[in-house]
Amino acid sequence: MKDYYQILDIPSSADIEAIKSAYYNLAKKFHPDKNTRNPYYSADKFREIQEAYRILSNEQEKATYDQHFIYLQALQLRHLTRDRRNVKPHSKQQPPSPQSAEMPQTSAERFDMFRSAFLKKQKEIHQQYQEEKAKEQQDQKKSFQEAFKRNQAKLREEQAMYTKPVDEVAKAQKRGKQVTIIVVGMLVVWLVIIFLILNDMV
Repeated sequence: MKDYYQILDIPSSADIEAIKSAYYNLAKKFHPDKNTRNPYYSADKFREIQEAYRILSNEQEKATYDQHFIYLQALQLRHLTRDRRNVKPHSKQQPPSPQSAEMPQTSAERFDMFRSAFLKKQKEIHQQYQEEKAKEQQDQKKSFQEAFKRNQAKLREEQAMYTKPVDEVAKAQKRGKQVTIIVVGMLVVWLVIIFLILNDMV
């Protein structure tokens, strides 16, 4: 497993700004276009830098990497301390001091401390992600409801513009009947007058 913190030359407690700054500086330094004397080494180094930045700049991937990284570091430390305990001291060597005898216990406590701190941080990140996701869903739901209400109001306005009230329609029909009656009456009167004139001429 690659040590991305060592590749970017930053501590494991570095924040996102420090990670970005280290990435930009190293990317400028090891860019293949600026290292024409040794392009293969610079290309491999540049790929490692990009890979390290891609992992450490993403919160979820960084959390997963930190979990494995801390576990492997603690496991390696336990193996080292276990190997030291299993090695028999030479006759000329001095017996282990009380401080060195307490090292395995201190290492185990340190590993438990790192593990509890990592799990706590991972829980906080997961909780923050869930809260942001829930807030985003609420905002989307709220915006959808507002857009639906606006569309409904606009549709009602359009229906009100193109639909006449019932009273106005009834009045218009009544006026139309009255005009029809007047026109028919005038035609009848004119026909009677014409009929009378023709009878007088005969």
